[in-house]
Formats: sequence, C-alpha cells, structure tokens
Amino acid sequence: MISLQTAELAALQGIQIIFNYQQALGINDTQLACELGISEHSIKCYKLNTKNKRYPSESVVKLAKLKLRLWEQGIKISDFD
Repeated sequence: MISLQTAELAALQGIQIIFNYQQALGINDTQLACELGISEHSIKCYKLNTKNKRYPSESVVKLAKLKLRLWEQGIKISDFD
C-alpha cells in the first residue's frame, strides 16, 4: 500500500513536482538547475506561459520525484556517497 504523500505525488504533473521540490528545499532557480543537472535557462522556460514554454523530460521529473521522496523521509542524497 502506498502512502498518501506518494499518491498525491503521483497525481501531480511534472512541472508541479519540480516546483514542489524547489519550494520544499527553499532553493533558487540556479540551485534547482544544479540539483537536477539541467540548465538554468530550462528552469526559466518551464515557468513561461507563452508559446515558447518547455516541459521537463521524463528523466528530470523522475529525478525530482525521487529526491522529493527521499527529502520527505529525511534522507539526503549525500548520505549515499
């Protein structure tokens, strides 16, 4: 059985997951780009509401989901190094 938080996370769209992760950690766009291994320009394009809007790739969304789940459990990625 999955937890309520995991069920809510599965219902969110990719962009929402990335920005939930950013808000949970309290980091800026530059730090978020470094965490996810993408460019800062891509992060800014995710926030656009124009025809040039970009959507995150599935791998970026999966990474953000994984890091958000680990953060909610109190596990830091550096703990695995």
